[in-house]
Amino acid sequence: MKKRTAVVLAVLMLCQAVGLGVCAAGNKADVVDENGESMAVETVADVNGADIDAGTAAEDGERTGDDAATVGGQTEDSDPVAYTGVAMPARFQDGVNGFALRFTRQMLEEKGTAENLIVSPFSVWLPLTALANASDEAAMEELLSALGLSGADMAVQNELTGQMLRSLQQEERREWLRQYGEETDSPLKIANAVFVGEDVKLRKAFESVFTDVYQGRIFRVDFTGDGAVEQVNAWASEQTDGEIRDLISHFDPETVAALANAVYFSDGWSETFAEGLTEDDLFRGAAGEETVPFMNGEFDDIPYYVGDGFEMAALPTQNGGRLLLLLPEEEGRSAEEVLAGLDPQELNRLLEADRTAVQLSLPRFRLESDTFSVLETLEAMGVPLSDDRDPHIDGLAQNRSLYLSQAVQKAMLEVDEEGLTAAAVTALMMAEGALLDPPEPVELKFDRPFAFLLTADGGDAGPVVLFSGVVNRIG
Repeated sequence: MKKRTAVVLAVLMLCQAVGLGVCAAGNKADVVDENGESMAVETVADVNGADIDAGTAAEDGERTGDDAATVGGQTEDSDPVAYTGVAMPARFQDGVNGFALRFTRQMLEEKGTAENLIVSPFSVWLPLTALANASDEAAMEELLSALGLSGADMAVQNELTGQMLRSLQQEERREWLRQYGEETDSPLKIANAVFVGEDVKLRKAFESVFTDVYQGRIFRVDFTGDGAVEQVNAWASEQTDGEIRDLISHFDPETVAALANAVYFSDGWSETFAEGLTEDDLFRGAAGEETVPFMNGEFDDIPYYVGDGFEMAALPTQNGGRLLLLLPEEEGRSAEEVLAGLDPQELNRLLEADRTAVQLSLPRFRLESDTFSVLETLEAMGVPLSDDRDPHIDGLAQNRSLYLSQAVQKAMLEVDEEGLTAAAVTALMMAEGALLDPPEPVELKFDRPFAFLLTADGGDAGPVVLFSGVVNRIG
């Protein structure tokens, strides 16, 4: 099995980030023109008047401490998570993971009984957070609240997100090893892209933050033909080592832009399962019993936790990841109920669980979804961007007010004796908001007696009635 990168477990990986960061990316973006030629686009370093360079916070510790404390309602007394360059508030992590748990809970409500579920909350959260930079003030607070970032200042939010991305992908650790002649890949790869129509001009402020902070690339496509579908699907496949294919079947010709995210994680177990111990056994599934291969191993020192109606064991990977496995009690709550009952506090307890010896028997499995919509889920969670009559995305393209017309994802997870691979791609499609139909004119015909008042401007006294009367006849 290939071991490259995953996404459905990205929420768990967030909790394993270990303070690794490097300087912000350069100030040029790769753009592909209508002929497929690559060209460099100059970007600016200022978004809404705020310098978003990752080093800014390090140079101004007092400002960073105050501003960072506002993210997600973070207070000055909160315990920070150690990151290089930016003080990462613990509440920021809770906000990201809180969104993941709420998103998962909503998706659980929408799935059928006895069906599997594989989603990547992080692959939805990240492009929406980037899109917050293009949302108008009317939608900003509601959007940030839905993302678990209520009260956030976007400049600080971008700094924190950029630092998190560098840490998750172990950029500083890899750079440090490179100085000693050792090349190593990150188990986690995150990619962002915006595909824009040929006649669309991105706003410089959004372009800057998207390329510099979110490490995104910009591509020009023709949404009225099949070329756009082929380009987006090729990008998705390339970013996930071929695991996610055929994400998009077609684009609405009214599509103006599509913001895409890919997350790919692949890593081996710290302690592998011996293949010789794998044997067929009975899995008593929700839809009936089936005989499947079970991997068996005795692990001397892995996290173990007993919660309310479930037990948890965590399988660490070689580069800091963990697969948290939650087993409900017999005749107790369902797996869906256990997962839906988690909150950020309980998740933290799982992640901080004591280690012990565990004899583990786990089915070897692969989950793979078809392309599914997440738009209804986002609407239910309070994301205010999908009303075509009240579009709020006015900071992405020049002279255009856009709305979220589609939001789709495709995800997979494979687990075997050596490790795991997971991948997901999310695409947020935007179209131009509909022009409001002019109201039907009120018909008013003064063909019967009517009254009147005549006023004049009285300055501070306001309008002053000078004449009044009734017209009962004409002439």
